[in-house]
Amino acid sequence: MNKSPFFILANPRSGSSLLRIILDCNRNITVPPECGFLLWWFEKYKSWDSSNTSNINDVNTFVADIQSSKKFSTWKCSDGIIINEILKNNPLNVQELFMSVYKSYENKRGKTNTVIGDKNNYYIKHLDELNNIYERAKYIHLVRDGRDVAASYQELSSLKSNSKFKPNLSFDIGEIAREWNDNNKRIHDFLIKRKKEYSITVRFEDLVLDTEKTCREIVVFLGVQFDSDMLNYFNLNAELGLEPKETLDWKKKTLSPIDKSVVGRHAKIFKNHNDTDFFNEGVVMLKRYSYVQG
Repeated sequence: MNKSPFFILANPRSGSSLLRIILDCNRNITVPPECGFLLWWFEKYKSWDSSNTSNINDVNTFVADIQSSKKFSTWKCSDGIIINEILKNNPLNVQELFMSVYKSYENKRGKTNTVIGDKNNYYIKHLDELNNIYERAKYIHLVRDGRDVAASYQELSSLKSNSKFKPNLSFDIGEIAREWNDNNKRIHDFLIKRKKEYSITVRFEDLVLDTEKTCREIVVFLGVQFDSDMLNYFNLNAELGLEPKETLDWKKKTLSPIDKSVVGRHAKIFKNHNDTDFFNEGVVMLKRYSYVQG
């Protein structure tokens, strides 16, 4: 069994859901919908060992806790699937226990022995905790031009959704700029302290403008083969519901082919905006962290 998942880290509205779905379309990779269960339940189950695995009451209690986790319902994994994975994998510690949960989704997707990934913007403020759980985890840092991120935030201001998971984002330009800056710097500072082979930085713009090349670079980093189904993600998402209906209202673009016009969209949306300092800061910060060339 894989000993550690990889994690996709990104500021909100940076394309992390798109990347998750693209990667999940690779037959050798599984990335479930976002749910931060491993952070929420680590303290309670950090001492898990083989004696807990052999105690069905302990297993049932753990599965009940997992099922109560926010957004886990979107995985559509029954108690039976999770229990079977735990009993099959016989986890000796909490890391292997959590991996059994991931593999329950892998099972549901009809896959076996895949590289497991996890995507959640929530993790940005809990990076040391992630490292404490999975010391040898790999990370993909997805970065999007801050000006286009702001444009995407602004577009959400008119979103109408009854979903209980609807994102609660600021629509103030200054707040968006500070959040984008702080989040990307926090990720950068965390990853720069790790060995280079454990992280890769991907520009959203590259993912959009040269999808296949960027995907090939990512799968090399993850140690698997490229799968052409990754380029057909939108049809597979529509067919298989890879993005849960509970969160699809603000992620509907994952049902459509790549739209290259989203790169630089801020120029149109903020055509008459006077806050040039923010837009300039977007470029400065990207260059400072070597996320763009030039």
